[in-house]
Amino acid sequence: MQYPYYNNFYPQNQQIQTPYVTVRSEAEARNFPVGFGNVVCFKDETAPYIYTKAMGFSQSDKPVFEKYRREDNEPAPDVDYRKEIDRLWGEINSLKERRNEHNSNVSTVSPKSNGNVKPKVQHTTEFERP
Repeated sequence: MQYPYYNNFYPQNQQIQTPYVTVRSEAEARNFPVGFGNVVCFKDETAPYIYTKAMGFSQSDKPVFEKYRREDNEPAPDVDYRKEIDRLWGEINSLKERRNEHNSNVSTVSPKSNGNVKPKVQHTTEFERP
C-alpha cells in the first residue's frame, strides 16, 4: 500500500504571536475589532493597565470589556542610597590618605649614575654616508 507524500505539509513563514496587543489608550482598545468567539488582551503603553475584550458566539451578544491594573510582584529594594554614597566617599577618602602617606614616605634621593653605563638611546646630528 502506498502512502501519500505531502510535499508542503508544514506551513511556511509562520509569525510568532505575542500574548498582548499594545495600545496607547483605553479608547483604542475598546475600538479594536474582535471576531465572534474570541478574546483579545491589550497592554497599555502609557498607563499601567491591561484590558480584555471578549465577543460571544452570536451576533446578538455584546462585547465584554474589562480593565485590570498591573502591579509589580517584587517589592522595591530597601536601600538608603544616601548612606551608601556616604560610605563609598569615606572609602575613597581613606584610599587617598593612604596614597598620600605612601608618597610622602618614599625616598626622594635619586640614585647616582654609573659612568660606565651608556644611555640606551644615543642622539647624533650627523649622518654617516657609505
